[in-house]
Amino acid sequence: EEIYIGRINEILHIAKEYGARVVWYEVPSVRDKSLNTKIAYLNTLYESQMRRSGEYFLHSNAFVTENGRYAAFIKNAQGKSILVRNDDGVHFSSKGYAIMADIVLTHLDIAQNLE
Repeated sequence: EEIYIGRINEILHIAKEYGARVVWYEVPSVRDKSLNTKIAYLNTLYESQMRRSGEYFLHSNAFVTENGRYAAFIKNAQGKSILVRNDDGVHFSSKGYAIMADIVLTHLDIAQNLE
């Protein structure tokens, strides 16, 4: 835990040195259930450090999983199944990456309007 927090804080420190803001994604659930336990724990570290430093932590599971559980396919707004993950159970398909991009673009637009 100490090593991970140190690495997170190093990234935050470098960003601050350059006047950059940090936007950190929640690591979404993957197919391997034992790995998900570790990912969930790391997400708590990422989120707490982002909140502590006043930076952005974006929740992504709600957009690329089925109720927080890994799914290769999810339903879009029209109820159509779309492939969001590659066969390895970790990486996204092009549509999955597009959804992740939309998450950050939406939040950046909201943040810009708040400033």
